[in-house]
Amino acid sequence: MRSRFTDDEIDWMGRVKEQVREDQRDAFLYALEVAACLDKEVSLPERKILRRVSILFHRPFEPERLKRMIDELEDKGVLTPP
Repeated sequence: MRSRFTDDEIDWMGRVKEQVREDQRDAFLYALEVAACLDKEVSLPERKILRRVSILFHRPFEPERLKRMIDELEDKGVLTPP
């Protein structure tokens, strides 16, 4: 699946930019962050995608936030909503 995404990344980023409305962008980015953190490790390709989407949405990329999410998953098993 990751290889398919890599092949389609430019098109995917274009669709994200066009189709995710401004009022939905924080929630969309959060959903990507949660998906990346669920296995309690954020891989380099996942970090790159999160960083690119953050830049696309004019949001800060916060690796420390990902670390806090992983810590919370390990401690509580669930995440507190943002």
